[in-house]
Amino acid sequence: MTAASLDAPPFAPVAVDSTAVIEALVHVFARWQFTRHDAARTLGIAPRTWDRWRGESPPSTLPVDTIERAGHLIAIDLAVGALFGDGERDAPHPLERAGTGPDGVTPAVAWLRSGSTTDLYRVRVALEAALGGPAILARPS
Repeated sequence: MTAASLDAPPFAPVAVDSTAVIEALVHVFARWQFTRHDAARTLGIAPRTWDRWRGESPPSTLPVDTIERAGHLIAIDLAVGALFGDGERDAPHPLERAGTGPDGVTPAVAWLRSGSTTDLYRVRVALEAALGGPAILARPS
């Protein structure tokens, strides 16, 4: 191992279209009827940061943590669409139903609103398991 390789970051920055990510999250949170506080907590940011991002000044880059959370949230939304169809995405939202969380008891939305990236991952894995694999591979019938 060379000295240069020790100085390199452990991962390369991920190039994403931050405006597209924020727009996708705005739609997901609207569909889930999340408040600005729910959205901010789920993303691990302050509500005023979320307001700024979805308003007039979206960031040119997003923190790696936010990109990871966005990936989980978008995959969860895809899984909900594949499992329940677009017609059932409306009130009461499937994520608000008892037993939809990874523990089989709590509504998934409680896990999402916890603010923990691990809980987002747990919900994603539970929903993808119900589909029989990753949501990105699921095809609605």
